Amino acid sequence: MRKFNKRLGRSRSGVSDIIGNLLILAITVTLFSSIMFYVANMPEPAQATFTDLEPSLSNILDDDSIYINVTHKGGQTLNNWTTGIYIFVNGALDHELHVYDGGLTGNWKTGDVWSYKQQLTGDLTSLYMMIIDKDTNSIVWQTDLLGGVSGIQLPPIIGERYTDPSPGMANRTLTVFVRVLDPNNDDIIDVHLDLSTLNLTSNLTMGKGSGTLWSVDMPIKALFNWDNRKIIINATDDTGKSSSALMTLDVFPEYEGGGGGGGDGEFPNFELNYLQGFAIFEREDWEANKFDANNTNVFVRDTEDAVMVMISKIVVNTVGKNQVLVMNPNTKQAIPEVSSPAVIMNYYMFTAGYYVYNCTIDTSTLAGNYSIFATITDSKSSPDTFTFNSWIYVLSGETSTSDFPTFMTYKDSAFSIPWTDFSVSDQLRNKIYVEVQTEKNGIYLTGSGNVEIRDFVWATQVKRSPATTSDTTTLNKWNGPVSNIWQISSSHGIYRFVINLANCTTGAEWVPMDNAYILRFDVFKTSGETFLLTKVIHIDAPITKYDIVAGLPNAGGGTWATQSSLFYYENDNSWLPPYIMETTSDRKAMNPDILVLKGGDVNGDGKGGTSLPLLVMAW
Repeated sequence: MRKFNKRLGRSRSGVSDIIGNLLILAITVTLFSSIMFYVANMPEPAQATFTDLEPSLSNILDDDSIYINVTHKGGQTLNNWTTGIYIFVNGALDHELHVYDGGLTGNWKTGDVWSYKQQLTGDLTSLYMMIIDKDTNSIVWQTDLLGGVSGIQLPPIIGERYTDPSPGMANRTLTVFVRVLDPNNDDIIDVHLDLSTLNLTSNLTMGKGSGTLWSVDMPIKALFNWDNRKIIINATDDTGKSSSALMTLDVFPEYEGGGGGGGDGEFPNFELNYLQGFAIFEREDWEANKFDANNTNVFVRDTEDAVMVMISKIVVNTVGKNQVLVMNPNTKQAIPEVSSPAVIMNYYMFTAGYYVYNCTIDTSTLAGNYSIFATITDSKSSPDTFTFNSWIYVLSGETSTSDFPTFMTYKDSAFSIPWTDFSVSDQLRNKIYVEVQTEKNGIYLTGSGNVEIRDFVWATQVKRSPATTSDTTTLNKWNGPVSNIWQISSSHGIYRFVINLANCTTGAEWVPMDNAYILRFDVFKTSGETFLLTKVIHIDAPITKYDIVAGLPNAGGGTWATQSSLFYYENDNSWLPPYIMETTSDRKAMNPDILVLKGGDVNGDGKGGTSLPLLVMAW
């Protein structure tokens, strides 16, 4: 038998593999154990809050606020102590709100309506709302209510609302203005007033102006019993969504010193200026209805005669002057058969404090357009006068028409809104847009006549020729308050110009309140036609005006002259040279510190008294 001799061998390769595997296993176990320990100790995520909310906006109150209403339609209840509500107005956050701020007690549950009155400090351009659950630190709901992108269909928002004039005045035209916005930028198709509380129509449609502004004239002149009465404003967009809001009217009683351009009381159809007025009636209508007859300027020859009626509280007779002229408007020549001395104003009666005078114009010899000019003056030592200028048109048959010339006034620069009520101080109504239409389309002859505005004592508030310019296609130049005339291309003549009452810095003072005035173009002349144009308009002027007291250097003079004085400027629309109230003894330098304001009757016009304080504003 062969015998083997065995030896023990030594090698490190086997030991190395085993140790490596053990180390990898230990590292893996340790790593995953650490991860599992970390994950096991992480807090569980809070459950998300899911709630279905539906917003709406309303502004039923008559103030600078808007109601934000949010209805809980379903889902989880929002807890009062963990719910934060945030409203951003025009991008700015006021403060955090809570569930109880919306009129809810306890938690916000399905069916509850959260309603919050948000005050506004200016125009509303954007409105954003966000609700956060502070327990889960998550946004529950957010949306643009106005001015952003929102998939929620919201009704229009009725914002700023006011009247012109503000406050309104009894027996004057009252215009209502409202701003209406739509959160979804939908088209507003209807805005109307419900005047049921005034015993008037429940659906007075408003017209759209510039931007978001809507306006309408009240159907009758304002009444004092409208004061503090509420009317309803309704707005609807093209999706059918609608909203309503209240508006409180402010109306002052009629000013006792005169005014009322459209007539009132005993004389509802008369054009009034201060203490005088006139109207033109059809003779049979006047005989049957007296002062309730319908005012008209158009008559049918042979069958309808014109009656002119003048009323005055100050002209007590016609002894001083009594003249009636029926003139051809092209030549300004009087028609003898129907003018003085054949026709004069006759005393008719005394009623309601007014002396009433009238005359009848026989139309049997007339045909076409005529200018009417009448004036009466009494016999007092300081006589009073009443003068007016109007027009009549006599149809040669019942089917005749009176198309040209036309003398129209408008409210807007597009010449689309006929208007006769204007204002000296109201920027929305202080521009008179005038349009003349003639049968022929000749070129207007520059410098041919003057634009005039006169009251019923024939004082002149405006008398200017239209501005001269080489460009007769656009408005581009002014002559004081009167612009240039530009012509519109047409088969007949269309001529336009503008009167800016804010620039009337010369001429007679405006009669306070709303009064009738005669707007004249004497004469309007083109290359083919000539006309004397007249129209009655109404102009509102402030009841009170402030004079000015100023410490100024004297104009001109040498170093030895008085260097400064206290001047009193009377606001009479003409700014005549001032009264000098005080002067300084300093003849070297202007030193207004020495000037004082005196109380009492500062210019000797009988206004004011010695008991007044040191600072005086003259009325």
